[in-house]
Parts: sequence; structure tokens; C-alpha cells
Amino acid sequence: MSNKAPKQSKPKKPKQKALQTPPRTPLRRWLWGALLGTCTIVGCLVIFLPRVAVSAREPVDSAWPLTAPLTVRNTGFIPLEDVSASLAMGQMVTNNGPIDRKSVPTFGAQFALPGYWTGHYLSMDESFEVVPDTMFHFPDVTFADIALTVTYRPWLVPFHREKTFRFTTVHQGGHIFWISDSLGRPALGPN
Repeated sequence: MSNKAPKQSKPKKPKQKALQTPPRTPLRRWLWGALLGTCTIVGCLVIFLPRVAVSAREPVDSAWPLTAPLTVRNTGFIPLEDVSASLAMGQMVTNNGPIDRKSVPTFGAQFALPGYWTGHYLSMDESFEVVPDTMFHFPDVTFADIALTVTYRPWLVPFHREKTFRFTTVHQGGHIFWISDSLGRPALGPN
């Protein structure tokens, strides 16, 4: 009644090998790789870019604002070689003279500082100080507009870079202080 014949298996067909083509990288994957590589390079440049900063401290003698030291500091990771500073004067007003509030100084004529303010090697967070009174010794200064230009050579780089920092004086509480000011615009002047 029932068919008890053994089941025959179907003959297997030999598998054909597909032609192997080189793997393709989708355009999206390539673009992500390029974007990631670009971001890595830009990030490294931002982190390791040589940086120098200048800040002003309080004057040693409050009657003489030019005695305030200007501190030149390496704020980057890369050491700076051959760091030198030069001063330029925009305006210097003595004895409560008039201030030209429309003047935009170019700071073209720069005065090289004495030898002990040139040729420094600054590793990360190292600094040296410049005192403007060494170059500009004026009595009874009521307003000053100066610029300090720092020239330096980043470590293992064959060229020098230069950055200019501008400082003006302001009156506060009967004392004169230095503030950082922008280049290319009239000075803030005293309050």
C-alpha cells in the first residue's frame, strides 16, 4: 500500500564560481574618510600651531605707566626659537595734552630693544618681560598708545613669524593701567 522505495537524492549541480571583481568602496565611505582625514589634519594644526601672547602687568610706579612690564609668553606646545621684541609708538601724551582720537597708528617705525630682550628660546609656558620705559622715558605720561612686535621662529621651521600686540592706557581709580587694544582702529583713550 505504501511505496517503500528508497528516496533518491537529486543530483547536485556543480557550483559555478562567480567572477571576482575588486571590492568597490562606496562614494559615501570615501567621503567620510576624506572628511575624517581633513579634520585630523586641521585639529593637529590648531593644537600644535605656534602661539605667542603678550600681556601687561601693573606699573612698578603708578606715576609712570611706562614702567609696566609687558610679558611675552609661548602659549603653544612647540618651542619658539630666536624670540625678539621691538616697540613702536602710536601716541604719547604728557601733561594732560590733547589726544587725537581719530588717529589710527600704523606702528611703522619700530625701535629694536636692547640685546637682553632678543634671541630668547621659549618652550611651552616660558616667558620674558619687556619694560617700555627702557625705550620711551617720558615724564608725566597721561596717555600712551604703543605696540610690541614679537618676532620668532617655531622649532624646526626655517622661517620667522611676526605678531604685533597693541596696548593703550586707561585711567581707573586714580591710576593708569594698560589694556590690550585692536590694531587698525583709533585708540580707546582715557576714560
